[in-house]
Amino acid sequence: MKSIGTMTGMVITAWAIAAASVLTAPNPQRPPEADAQHDHSHDAATAPAGAANDEMSRMHQMMMGEMNAASARLDVLLKDVNAAKGEARLTALTAVVTELVQQQKTMQQHMAMMHGQMMPTMMGRGAMMKKD
Repeated sequence: MKSIGTMTGMVITAWAIAAASVLTAPNPQRPPEADAQHDHSHDAATAPAGAANDEMSRMHQMMMGEMNAASARLDVLLKDVNAAKGEARLTALTAVVTELVQQQKTMQQHMAMMHGQMMPTMMGRGAMMKKD
């Protein structure tokens, strides 16, 4: 009979392998070029105007940078998993799962913040639209 610690390790390993395979599997609905940084430049005719759009553009650039950094961290962790053997592999898989959980929590906090910022604006626009 296996110890609970060994069984727990096996379960964590199974979950981490599943998570890693999902992260590394190509998405058939998303073309490969979609992962490349897309161009955000605008010519004078199509450039968004105003300070609000400048702020939104700045926030978008910051968010894209954070997402790219998070993806790079996962890439490094997955390389460590693939290179590790034995107990070191379990430790590396645990690091991947921990990073995924942290990224999920960060994303949820960011979405909650954005929701709070956008709802008053959206509600104001909706009210204005109904008056017309």
